[in-house]
Amino acid sequence: MRLQELSANLLTQGETRCEEIDFRPWAVATAPDSSGLYLIRSPQGEIIYVGESSGIKARFRTHGTQTYFSAVRRNLGVDLLGFQLQTIKGKKRYFSDEEDRRVTNYLSQCSIGFFPVPIGRYELEEHLIAKHRPILNRKAKPA
Repeated sequence: MRLQELSANLLTQGETRCEEIDFRPWAVATAPDSSGLYLIRSPQGEIIYVGESSGIKARFRTHGTQTYFSAVRRNLGVDLLGFQLQTIKGKKRYFSDEEDRRVTNYLSQCSIGFFPVPIGRYELEEHLIAKHRPILNRKAKPA
């Protein structure tokens, strides 16, 4: 009950801490081996994705290399680069090799920041998505 009473204040504190994270160029970023949030900025500095994971390091590697397993890569290719996802074996999760290279190239121009947080990451992710309305997030975005 007490936690529910403090939730708004805790989210505000988490938001403030996320605004202080150190963003690094994608190519030289080192993800922590922990649970938490990660925020991706476009080459122009706009937050384009807010994500959470129980294993940030593994998730970061996936986003950097494998479109099949990465919603960030799929959404980036479709929403920012205008590619069409290809269906292979009933799964609409692939780009051509050239398109995949272009997604990787775009990400290499982005920066990423990590915010390790063991509890409350789902709520904080939702709060930050509602605030920033990142173009690559497809989770429900309250008006």
